[in-house]
Amino acid sequence: MDGFCTLLPGGAVAVPFVEVPPYRIDADDRAWFKQCRRAWDLGARARRGYEPTQPRATSPADRLAAGLVEALAVYYYPGMWAWDRAVVMPIVHQALDRALRNAAPADAAPGHRLLDRYAAWAPAEDRFTPVVVAAEIEVNVPDPLIGDRELATDDGMPVTYATHIDGVVFDEDEEQPLLLSHQVGAGPAADPIFLTLEERRLAAAWAYGQSTLDRRIAGIVVNEVRLDGDGTPFRRTHLVVGATEIELAGRQLGREVLDMLDAGLWLYPNPTEDGCARCAFTGPCRAMRLGEDADMLLRTGFRTRPLNDQVEGRLGGRTWSMGRGARPRRWGEQD
Repeated sequence: MDGFCTLLPGGAVAVPFVEVPPYRIDADDRAWFKQCRRAWDLGARARRGYEPTQPRATSPADRLAAGLVEALAVYYYPGMWAWDRAVVMPIVHQALDRALRNAAPADAAPGHRLLDRYAAWAPAEDRFTPVVVAAEIEVNVPDPLIGDRELATDDGMPVTYATHIDGVVFDEDEEQPLLLSHQVGAGPAADPIFLTLEERRLAAAWAYGQSTLDRRIAGIVVNEVRLDGDGTPFRRTHLVVGATEIELAGRQLGREVLDMLDAGLWLYPNPTEDGCARCAFTGPCRAMRLGEDADMLLRTGFRTRPLNDQVEGRLGGRTWSMGRGARPRRWGEQD
């Protein structure tokens, strides 16, 4: 919002604070930057910000996984944590139904069965007290090279990092906060070695500390729910993290952001079978590969991505921000 100047006694002029829109990076943008810079450039909100006009249909398994994450946010809602689970579970099932409101009953039924099995399995594993669920967090990114300074673009836009946190819980002694992360999907459980190296959760722990000024996060509780497979479909993995590991994660994020802001950054593609199967830009990418102009494909088959706003009405959802603006400037946007 534009301000106005005030004339002070003695002729001094008071210049109002003017909000500067941030250069916003989210966890998905960061992942695409590391996977394929061309896809990142075309899809990131702070770059060209395209998405397909007709998005690919998500699979029933993906919709069910997303619905179960929303239902688990209700299961761990702090305001109902002391309630008997027999009272809570109907509300949890309702949350799944809301998330899958356009799904056929046959597609939703496996999710309801999983929730009932989860309610029988989880109490022995839940040796903690939830204090936050479904939090959207946005923080300014510190300069990894110069202490006590935050990164900004050449024209002064603050750089912010946005991420989602499934939950924050306190251990059974109520001394240390832990990050709670739901991992719901089909196929086998995650490789434990990958869990110790995975960056998104560690960056979320760093962002939580930045947003709350509480640097005591001491671990990450990975709560896995498998949609298929034999045996127990649940697994709980506790990852111990220290202050140094979290601080270094923030520095690494800052160094990656410096690369993103580099005016000479080469936007080369990195085609892989897994990456291209998930990418919406294979058509324009193929045109670029052939030396053709992809702008017509982008204008006719894509649109500008909307912001990821908090889901209205989500029980327990909250938004924390340490940034100075609400809307990121898009790549190539003029004042």
